[in-house]
Amino acid sequence: MDPDHQERAIERATQLLTQIAGGVAGATQVAQDPAHLPRRLEVGLRRKRISRLLGCAIADNDVKDTLESLGMRVLADSDGWLVTPPSHRFDISIEADLIEELARVVGFEAITEVDAVGRQKARPLPEESPVESQALEILATRGYQEAITYAFVDPALQGKLFPGVLTPVLSNPIASDLAVMRASLWPGLIMAAPENQRRQQERIRLFEHGARFESLAAGGGETDLIAGIALGNRSPEQWGTQAQPVDFFDVKQDLDALFARTGAPDEFGYIADAQPCLHPGRSARITRRGKTIGWIGELHPQLVQEFDFTYAPILFEVEYGAALAAKMPRFEEISRFPRVRRDLAVVVDEKVSLRQLHERVTFAASSLLRDIRVFDVFRGAGIETGRKSVALGLIFQDNSRTLADEDADRLLAAIRTDLSATLGAGFRE
Repeated sequence: MDPDHQERAIERATQLLTQIAGGVAGATQVAQDPAHLPRRLEVGLRRKRISRLLGCAIADNDVKDTLESLGMRVLADSDGWLVTPPSHRFDISIEADLIEELARVVGFEAITEVDAVGRQKARPLPEESPVESQALEILATRGYQEAITYAFVDPALQGKLFPGVLTPVLSNPIASDLAVMRASLWPGLIMAAPENQRRQQERIRLFEHGARFESLAAGGGETDLIAGIALGNRSPEQWGTQAQPVDFFDVKQDLDALFARTGAPDEFGYIADAQPCLHPGRSARITRRGKTIGWIGELHPQLVQEFDFTYAPILFEVEYGAALAAKMPRFEEISRFPRVRRDLAVVVDEKVSLRQLHERVTFAASSLLRDIRVFDVFRGAGIETGRKSVALGLIFQDNSRTLADEDADRLLAAIRTDLSATLGAGFRE
């Protein structure tokens, strides 16, 4: 409220009373406490700033006359003016407000249109940097559709998915169920999936590229992610195959296709691990060169029931930059010499993963190993309880000569020795 208009208001009210009802008005008594009255501070106005914001110069006399006509007190300064707005102009507090008043009074049509001029600097884009359009196209070709969800989510939902994880709380949320910043892209996707399911969508594949947020206590940073959700039938309805729900390995295959874009698919691994929101025994950490970059797994059965999903959805989430950074392409000559294949049935403990087998075989065979193919996994008669037989097809090749049988046998013996020593492996003939 304007503190200087009370006396004027009561004088006007008194004038109207005397005109209508007659009488004589006494003197106005004003009681005030000057120490507590709001005081308007001077606002600096610079000549250079006027021309910079408006794109044209205004004469000093025109500036002074215009502002004084609006009830402002204007004092000259070395760079321009010191302007004190009238008590009722609460909208004027910074320099740009004064320049807006000048433009309004002088007239926007009087300001000449001039193209802005600025230097442009191209940002370097290393070849290793992931290209978003390529990554999104790969998912789209595998049946996924891009979703864009709110960056703020329901705190109750996020608490169920990630208990104990704190993220920034909004001071003025648009709704009570959108009150905190997301710790993952999964809450938005999990809420979007039932909406599609209620609209008779039997095969749902959604993905999103966005950021998650850390609490201020953890640094308040953001992490660029790409995440997805899949549920419903594995394939579109058709006559050739029976309908089967999508499972962990279907989504893993989608991720493998995404990782193949990097040119280094062998750098990625899946390690069985648990998350509170994922099904125990059906979830895994995703690693690249030994560093965790994301998660994949089936939604926890309790949450599946709570959200009334027809099928258990499969979720994945990876750090965008770390997961999709491409390996620099390098020319490699195609060998003119034939390949040699040797099959090896390795008996190892159940806890030994294919990734471990792959790493040890690659290490023992050195540069002559071209490919490893798993064509059988057997448990049962002749195999001890708690162990499994994994049949490997090993492909050897040299770029300089044809490998003899003795060379392949020597490589196979080195692989056997290494697997026995490191993984306690046995072998079946």
